[in-house]
Amino acid sequence: MTKISIKNNTDLSIGLIAKVIDHYMDTGDPGETHYFGKIDSISFEVYERNFRCTILYLKREIQYIIEEVTDETRNNK
Repeated sequence: MTKISIKNNTDLSIGLIAKVIDHYMDTGDPGETHYFGKIDSISFEVYERNFRCTILYLKREIQYIIEEVTDETRNNK
């Protein structure tokens, strides 16, 4: 069994993030190779906001880092 750690750098609930991670794990390519040092990234939208999840395959764990993608142009209005 592989240890999973989630670093939530957003205001999203852990339950919602768990659903996103479950969907990612369920819809992945079954023949895809996961190896130490591999980095994946997925983007998703919730509540009309964009988020990015970076997946790091480390030696002792898989780490999911969730961050909101900010649009610089929105701040300049």
